Amino acid sequence: MHPLLSRQLRRHVPLGSAIPAGYEALLEAVSAAYTQADADMAMVEQSLDAVSQEMLERYVRLEAQKVHQATLEAEKARAEEVALLASVQLAAMRASTPELLLPEVLGVVAAGVGARAAVAWVRGPDGWALAHRWIGGDAPELAQHWNGVVPGPVHPGVSYEATAPTPPDGLQCRTLSVVDAPGDEARLDFLVTEAGTERLRDAFAVVLSRQLSAAMREQRAEQAMHAQAELLRAIGEGTPDGLTAKDASGRYLLCNAAGAHLFARHPDEVVGRTDDELCDAETAACVAAEDREVMSTGVPAVIERKWRLGEALRHLLVRKAPLRGRSGEIVGVMSVASDVTERVLMEQRLHGAQKMEALGLMAGGVAHDFNNLLTVISGNSALLLTASFTEDERRQAAREIGAAADRAAAVVRQLLTFARRRVVRPMVLDLHAILREREPMLQRLLGERVELVLRLHPLALHARFDPSQFDQVLLNLMLNARGALPDGGIVRLETDRVSLDDAQGAAVGTAPGAYVALHVTDNGVGMDEATRGRVFEPFFTTRPVGEGSGLGLSFVYGAVAQVGGATCVESAPGRGSTFTVLLPQLDAAPAAPSEPGRGAAETSRVGTRTILLVEDDGAVRAFARHVLRLEGYLVLEARNGEEALRRAAEVSGTPIALLLSDVMMPVMGGGALAAAMRAHDPDLPVLLMSGYSDDDVARGDLERLGYVFLAKPFSPQALVHAVREAMASRVRRVT
Repeated sequence: MHPLLSRQLRRHVPLGSAIPAGYEALLEAVSAAYTQADADMAMVEQSLDAVSQEMLERYVRLEAQKVHQATLEAEKARAEEVALLASVQLAAMRASTPELLLPEVLGVVAAGVGARAAVAWVRGPDGWALAHRWIGGDAPELAQHWNGVVPGPVHPGVSYEATAPTPPDGLQCRTLSVVDAPGDEARLDFLVTEAGTERLRDAFAVVLSRQLSAAMREQRAEQAMHAQAELLRAIGEGTPDGLTAKDASGRYLLCNAAGAHLFARHPDEVVGRTDDELCDAETAACVAAEDREVMSTGVPAVIERKWRLGEALRHLLVRKAPLRGRSGEIVGVMSVASDVTERVLMEQRLHGAQKMEALGLMAGGVAHDFNNLLTVISGNSALLLTASFTEDERRQAAREIGAAADRAAAVVRQLLTFARRRVVRPMVLDLHAILREREPMLQRLLGERVELVLRLHPLALHARFDPSQFDQVLLNLMLNARGALPDGGIVRLETDRVSLDDAQGAAVGTAPGAYVALHVTDNGVGMDEATRGRVFEPFFTTRPVGEGSGLGLSFVYGAVAQVGGATCVESAPGRGSTFTVLLPQLDAAPAAPSEPGRGAAETSRVGTRTILLVEDDGAVRAFARHVLRLEGYLVLEARNGEEALRRAAEVSGTPIALLLSDVMMPVMGGGALAAAMRAHDPDLPVLLMSGYSDDDVARGDLERLGYVFLAKPFSPQALVHAVREAMASRVRRVT
């Protein structure tokens, strides 16, 4: 029986009571009906479950399709944004200046978002300005709308009020702001539909704004860099100085036109090359050593150099400094070369004028000394001719004549020293010996109203300096002291030894160490602080116009600094002035020169060798002939070079052992004569003599050619010594 039917019967039939006959068949039919109903219900539930599952699966598939569609749409939107941004970037790259950037970008963005029209504004120092506007091809009527906002044609740079226009029906105005820097802003207004507004949503606007801002900054930076490069190029090409830069290996990285002109080349022919490829080996090695010094020490250098440009010799002032990389490391050398030839020539002319002024001042004193010497010479010569002189008195008179001649020769040497021009050749000088020798000349320079007091250190003092420049330093200091004593006074010339520590060296602008000090002190008018601060400036002078060049003390300062020394001054109004020259001290004394002596005569005779004597002065020629014949030589005489060549040809069978010739002669000089005779006899000894200074006869060139030089005046012993020295040179060459 079905459980449901059994429960229903229990509610109506008492427990334990029998079911009436005749109801059993009905109950079985009802129980079967219940059982069938359960089966039908189960089948219905199963069908419902199947339908529900199918509907659920369809729903899941539909949701997945929706998600996929959304993803596709998002990817499509992103792709469109990327494409639009790429187009914007490409447009920005096409713009050559920031002013053209927005017009290029505006059309690309407007087309990308489907805008009907757009306008770009830029705010500068004068307010907002209309930079560009864009009208779609399918909306010509919007041009009238824009004209209503901004009347008339668009003029870049004209200031307008940047206000968003009221859009026509169906359009919206959407604005993008591009802030490049504080106070530097651009604004883009688009007339778009609702769909276009969606395209210009905030995320895209932010990205676009950043990209435009970066592009604008990059464009401005590039433009500024280009302008700076053009400015530097114009400065480099416009300056008359040679500007160069080299890397650590010495290869030129940069060279302007003036720098390339020093190599007689175009700048493109210099860049990429080294000095070894551009100039001679000696110059290249010198320049390379200077570059290495600057790079190793990191200290700038100022160098004066002679530079041959074609056939011309130029004077250059080269300033070198280390070339540093971005992190400060030294990567090369940069140089500025100034052609100072005209300045050097002008200084030489002014120095010559100063010497002439000094010689003029000394002329009176020299004339006085020479008159005294001539009195001694002529007086003793007259006494020698008298018969009343004893032999001892004759010898004493001859000695007086010789001594007077020596003093006259010393005066002439000093005059030549002050007057000559020469190449700077530093050598070790005995300062005390020079000062004692120059004392009479310096006293003449100061004049009779000024007393020169010489106070020398008890120990010998030596320094390396060019002798001619040292004389010029003394000359300039004396002239300056003389000018400070218009009413006469005292000038003290003192020497001393000093030692400078780091602080003292820095105070005078030189390195610490031991120095020789030369003090020149006058008790003249003195100087105030303003004058004292400018006293070493070139062309600065307190003298009236036309009475001073202003180069004397600047020469002293420069010449002393060139050898590592320093010059300083102490002065006050009414208390005189003290100029101090500091020169690096040398402990070693200079080597004694091997000059022919005036001692005892050499008694050995050479024999009958032939000497060709060429001298235009008859008295000097007769004196030399007499000395040589006393020594046993055969002497052929001539008055100039042409006559000497004829005499040599006349005695072609007699070998000439020595050519003894004056340097400066009419018709043909000694140098040309020696060259002509050496052409026939390359080993012929040559002895040249002259009364001019060393530089006037180019003594260095004569010695380079193997000639021996003898300065006038000379004694018989000096002549014999020089003759034997010259003849010995032939023996050395032959052997």
